[in-house]
Amino acid sequence: MTWGIDYARVDGNKHPIDFKAAYAAGCRFAILRGAWGTVVDTIVRRDAQRLRDAGIPVGAYLFLRCPTKKQPVADPETQARTLIASVGAWEPGDLPPTLDVEFPGVLGRKETTLSARQAIEWCERAYDTLRQVYPTVMIYTSARVWREDLVDLPSYMGAGPLWLKTPYYWKAGRPYDTSRRTMSPDLPEPWVNGMNEQGAWFQQIQGDAIGVPGFSSTTDINLFIPMQFGEKSRRVRFVQRCVKTKVIDGDFGPKTEAALRSFQMENRLPATGVVDVATFAALCS
Repeated sequence: MTWGIDYARVDGNKHPIDFKAAYAAGCRFAILRGAWGTVVDTIVRRDAQRLRDAGIPVGAYLFLRCPTKKQPVADPETQARTLIASVGAWEPGDLPPTLDVEFPGVLGRKETTLSARQAIEWCERAYDTLRQVYPTVMIYTSARVWREDLVDLPSYMGAGPLWLKTPYYWKAGRPYDTSRRTMSPDLPEPWVNGMNEQGAWFQQIQGDAIGVPGFSSTTDINLFIPMQFGEKSRRVRFVQRCVKTKVIDGDFGPKTEAALRSFQMENRLPATGVVDVATFAALCS
């Protein structure tokens, strides 16, 4: 299992962060907050290249804001374009951009002026804007959000990769722990079907952890779930589409493995036949 981090400017990590120390400790990816609505998070421009130089693939996410009775917000297209401007020139090897679908606050989505269907459509508008620029857009959300806030309504955003927030084992402020993983996670409705075994590529397992080498304050801890021969799931179909197998059946068999090895060689990656972080990033490019 491969672990990595996500963080934002508000986490308060002192600059400069020692990314080489984080890499030496085992950190193999980082996802940065690129924008909070239309507010650019400056850490993408500050840290992205330094992460790459340390050997850590980097991604960025948009925290999409929804209108409330007390505070109107910019339309989702404008918010998405803010992330695009924040990210700038994305490079080969980077992770795909992520749309954060959640509703903070005691009442969740009910604090907004949107119905469940309107909230999904709001998110889809941002997703469509990002897709005009990026071939793949990942979604960060949880089964709880989709069940309680979005009443398990369908969405075509489920065709893309999922970064799944799982229930945390530890409270905020505890030392980082990469050993915990939800083996059979509860998945949001759009990523569920009859063949599904693992719908997520990433699992966020700990929030506001401390002690990650090189960081002076908190980060969130995530796991990347690799894919290899024998898996049968919806996300295998995503890989099969990317490597252009003749059959898209969700079964990671010999032909899928061979096609993946060819894809890895074409992209100058180790031809392991296993989807690791670097291969995932290439598949999404």
